[in-house]
Amino acid sequence: DPSSFGFSKVLVCNPLNNMADDEEDEIDLVDPKEELVEKCNQEGAVAAKWADYMACADRIEAKGEGECSGQYFDYLHVLDKCVMPKVWSLLK
Repeated sequence: DPSSFGFSKVLVCNPLNNMADDEEDEIDLVDPKEELVEKCNQEGAVAAKWADYMACADRIEAKGEGECSGQYFDYLHVLDKCVMPKVWSLLK
């Protein structure tokens, strides 16, 4: 059952159909991780790290030199900590 893998829609394929019918049978797959990322971006720790990164990016833009890779990796780390347990729970 594809829904047990967290996919909300399934691509239906029938090799006996012609091309016109195939277009009607296709349903876009939805990656559940994308929705979880959007939800986690609203949470406190993740939103705070994103704000830190954006503040750094604004400083770098004004100064004209530097980098914000540390802040960006901090953001990705807390985002992964938020998203990954939820993704794995969808796959069980």
